[in-house]
Amino acid sequence: MEKLKAAFLGQKAIAAACLEILLEEGFRDLVETAVLVSDPDFRDAFAGRPGVPGLFIPNAGRGTEALLAAMKATGADLLISVQHPWILPAVVIEAAPRGAFNLHNARLPDYRGHGSISHAILNGDRTYATTIHWMAPEVDRGPIVCEREVQVGPRETAFSLYGKTLEASARNFRDFLSLLLRPQGPPRIPMREGGRFYGKDSLAPLKLIADPADPVEVDRKSRAFHFPPHEPAYIVAGGAKHYVTPANGGGEA
Repeated sequence: MEKLKAAFLGQKAIAAACLEILLEEGFRDLVETAVLVSDPDFRDAFAGRPGVPGLFIPNAGRGTEALLAAMKATGADLLISVQHPWILPAVVIEAAPRGAFNLHNARLPDYRGHGSISHAILNGDRTYATTIHWMAPEVDRGPIVCEREVQVGPRETAFSLYGKTLEASARNFRDFLSLLLRPQGPPRIPMREGGRFYGKDSLAPLKLIADPADPVEVDRKSRAFHFPPHEPAYIVAGGAKHYVTPANGGGEA
C-alpha cells in the first residue's frame, strides 16, 4: 500500500494520545504526519520525536487557507481532526482524496456539538461512546467509521467519565487506523437521522440547581459539573452562589 500523508488537527489530551499512536513505528511507516495544526504548547510537547512534521500551523485563527496551502505543498491526501475547534469548509474536506475524518468524543448523532459528557450525565445515560466519522460540511455529520462504548457508573462525574473516554478514544483511534489501512479502506456506516446539537453556551444555564430539595437534580448536576477547575453546580441562597460537589469527589469507575 502506498504511504499516506496526513494533516493532523488536534489539541489537548485526547489529541495527544492519538498523535502518540500515529507516531508509533508501526503506524508512522504507513502514515506520514505531514502537517500539524495545533497550539504551540502541543507542538513543543512532541518536539524532536521521530515522525513529527516540520510544517506547523497555529490554530489561534481559522487558517483554512494556510491549511489548504500546506496540504498542497506536502502532498497530504488525508486529514485527521481530533477534537479540533475549526469547522472545516467543504473545500478543505474535499482536498483530502483519501478522506477527512473526525474524532468526536461522544455518541453521534445524539450528542453533536459541545459539553457532551455533562449533558449525558444530566440525561441519565448509562453508556457513553467516542466516535470517529467521515467529515461533512455540517458539524458532526458524515458516515461513521467506528465507535467505542464505555459504561457510565451510578456515581460517575464528568471528570471521571472523561478519564474513561481518554482510554476509549485511544483504542478507537487504533481501530480507525487499522480500518484506514485496509485495502478497501474504512467503512462508511450511515449516520442515522435525528440526534441533537448542543451549543457552546448550553451548559452554563444548567448549573443552577433550581430545587435544592430535589435529590435527583442535586445528584445529577453535582456530578455533571464536577470537572476541576471549571465552575461546579451551585445553588443561590442569600443572593450568593453556593457550590455543590459530589461527596465522592471523583466519580465511580
